[in-house]
Amino acid sequence: MAGDLPKATAGGRTKSDEKSQNILSAAAKLFLEKGFERASMEAIAKEAGVSKQTVYSHFGSKEQLYQQVIYHKIQVYGLNALEDFQSDDLKNSLIAFGHHFVELVTDPEVMNMFRIVIAESTSFPKIAQLFYESGPQNTLNVLSQYLKQTLDEHQLNGHQPLQMAIAFANLLKGDMYLKSMMCLDYPRQPQDLQNHIHFAVNTFLKAFNLEHV
Repeated sequence: MAGDLPKATAGGRTKSDEKSQNILSAAAKLFLEKGFERASMEAIAKEAGVSKQTVYSHFGSKEQLYQQVIYHKIQVYGLNALEDFQSDDLKNSLIAFGHHFVELVTDPEVMNMFRIVIAESTSFPKIAQLFYESGPQNTLNVLSQYLKQTLDEHQLNGHQPLQMAIAFANLLKGDMYLKSMMCLDYPRQPQDLQNHIHFAVNTFLKAFNLEHV
């Protein structure tokens, strides 16, 4: 009947939501296995157990689906919105962001996706652009927006919030990110990661004279 609400599944999600999630999971799997170019919408539909028309009705194009796969991963780690990590204290907010960020950039799926993007970037530069805009750029924009809202002009001291966000992200990556990209071992015990994040936060605050904010 027209105007009826979509039927909900046992978990409270609508069938449409469930199909979207199945498509995202199938797409992530095939993008990782085959890369963007060779992962066809037909194969993604088959993996998700839906028709190709259903995939297009939910996501419009393979490019949009690719973007949503990346954005969904950011959502999982709570880096897509300010309220996911901000508090009344700048240092505590940065520490919370740092934990989410480090978990994201060392996630094996994210690392594998990044390696595929690098391998395909020469032949398919548009895919690298989509990855950057949906992932790293989106996360940096959220952090820079937080810094802009939290700090006044005096505290910014002429620095652009986006420049500051990039500096902090690079401190968080450190040597650990390069090693994980090359599948090399690095200290990953909770205490090791906590020490690394606190070092990055303290260094950032000192570099931009924000230790007493």
